[in-house]
Amino acid sequence: MQFFFYSFFPVLLFFNGFWLSVPQQLYFLV
Repeated sequence: MQFFFYSFFPVLLFFNGFWLSVPQQLYFLV
């Protein structure tokens, strides 16, 4: 369970930063 957490956490951080950066790019294009 702990191994799964440590392998899944970086992916979660990556998608979190990705979804936070997408609206900023959309506002920049508009």
